[in-house]
Amino acid sequence: MAEDAALASIESIEGDAAPAEAKASAIVPAATPAAATPAAAKAEPEAAPTGSDPIADIAAGGAVTAETDGAGGKAMPETPPRDEILSALKPLNSKVAACAPGIHGLVMTNIVFDGKTGAVVDAEVKKSPAKFEGQHQQCIKALLKERVTVSPFQKAQMSVTFPFTI
Repeated sequence: MAEDAALASIESIEGDAAPAEAKASAIVPAATPAAATPAAAKAEPEAAPTGSDPIADIAAGGAVTAETDGAGGKAMPETPPRDEILSALKPLNSKVAACAPGIHGLVMTNIVFDGKTGAVVDAEVKKSPAKFEGQHQQCIKALLKERVTVSPFQKAQMSVTFPFTI
């Protein structure tokens, strides 16, 4: 089913898409060989983690803390969970269909969320049935901006592609 394939492609986190393991291995300092000079290690005390530079803190043996939501101190995810995005968008299918009465088909949308608020900051119709015009697109954009919000997240913005069947 085309909709299932498109749902599987809630692709789209813009930005660095490297796997977490690759990112983690890129910032882990190399192990010090056992034959390193112990006198040099004793002469210079290790720098204490400051929290201002995560890579330097890891190198100094400190832990990097995740950003928090500010309210309860709960760590914010880098992006909202896929299930949360689907839960926010799926119920709007009939309202999106109401934006284009008499037109039927698949409407592929690109939706941009703001990380600080979780609100939709932009939405664009990427693919639509014939006779789908500007006023239909504006209706969908306004609907998504008014009705869709996800939990705040760490990235500045995130973009998803979502199919609506009208």
